[in-house]
Amino acid sequence: MIISLLYKGNFVPIFKYIILVMTLLLAQQKKVIIPSIKPDIINSSIDSLMKSQISLSREYHLESFNIDSNQSIYKIIDNQKIADSLILFTDSNINKHIQNRILKPYRNIPVGEQYFDIGKKLVSRYYFMNNIPKYDFGLFDNKYLASLITINPNFNNYFSGIFGVSQKNDILKFVGQLDLDFENFIGEAEQIKIFWQRNEILSQKIVLDTFFPHPFRFFFGLHWILDHEIYKGFYISKENSLLLNTYLPLLNNFQIGYNKGEVLATELGKENGYKSLVFNAFTIVSLFDNRNQRLQPTTGKLFKIKFDGGWDNNSTFINSEIYYISFFHIINNSYLKLQYLSKGISYFKELVPKSRYILLGGSSTLRGFQEQEFSLTQYQVFTLEYLIQQKLPMQLKVFIDMGSKYFNPFEKTMVGYGFGINQINDNSIISMDYAIGNSIKSIGKIHIKWLTRF
Repeated sequence: MIISLLYKGNFVPIFKYIILVMTLLLAQQKKVIIPSIKPDIINSSIDSLMKSQISLSREYHLESFNIDSNQSIYKIIDNQKIADSLILFTDSNINKHIQNRILKPYRNIPVGEQYFDIGKKLVSRYYFMNNIPKYDFGLFDNKYLASLITINPNFNNYFSGIFGVSQKNDILKFVGQLDLDFENFIGEAEQIKIFWQRNEILSQKIVLDTFFPHPFRFFFGLHWILDHEIYKGFYISKENSLLLNTYLPLLNNFQIGYNKGEVLATELGKENGYKSLVFNAFTIVSLFDNRNQRLQPTTGKLFKIKFDGGWDNNSTFINSEIYYISFFHIINNSYLKLQYLSKGISYFKELVPKSRYILLGGSSTLRGFQEQEFSLTQYQVFTLEYLIQQKLPMQLKVFIDMGSKYFNPFEKTMVGYGFGINQINDNSIISMDYAIGNSIKSIGKIHIKWLTRF
């Protein structure tokens, strides 16, 4: 007896769970036991199995039945089929060669569960894919199999800013930050980010970050970062990074490239222990990201690890970064966000020059403290954030940031804690956070952020 995919039968709910359990137990033997010999129950059970499996070629052949034990054993035969035609459907204007790159992994792959495995890899590889593609299958000319693969790219084009207010010595201090983000502007699924930050009068930072997943129809991507910074009038730093990007099964989004930079100390900087230098390094990056969205995620994980290894004059150094985010659903519309950020730099033959110290503090690293308040050779920050998603387009949160410059994260811990509110709609996001640190100098800080899509 053969039951085809097109068969439709009545469904007996109690047997659905029994059959699914039996299927898992006997998956290695490619058999399924149905606790009945009645045709209507058998047909309903196999129909339920077919709905739970993604296969256009799976067949169930009767192997044996036993009247005394009231059970039937069916052998599973899967004559794997490969789609004759692949069709990609999307509502975004993505150039044809990018679409072909997305479709390529599906070629010569049998229709079935392997499609979902490929979908998961695509979500990890392409920043604009936050959900596994949807699949539909059909025949054309009554004999050729076609796969319709639907993707819903999440491109974000926006302008955002952060405005920070704090008080020190009875004087209000203001800091500002602007972000301009273009995605898929020319149909290449590219990212172009312009970042500007001002902290006090003599501290500014400008970053140009450009990424193309398949430039010039190459199978690999290209990531270019230009970083220019002035720090408190002590020095000017320039850093230029060029990385090649590809996808590897264990390393996910993998980047390797070259990094070159220089630091020019001012006269004021030299008087305070800063010196000019030139450095070169090779960079390795591994990134995994399956969050449901990038601007206001509530599920998924992000894990990034980065290493720079190179030389500075006659000394060698290593620069490292670990960044981890995970979301957990608690109850109803509440979520827990767990975040860990660690950065460090070490020189092998000498102490780390002050002009290469890593800056910590502020809205993006350690809330409740001043922007770039700490200058360190290494640090780590743990963050716990409790999010409540309201029925209205509003999100409430309470958070705590715990930072330390030591290997033991609980040694001389810097703690910032506070609360915030996000107002979200289709065209904009407005958020306001209030945080205070455990430092004697800390008297609280307000961060106001707005984001406008275009």
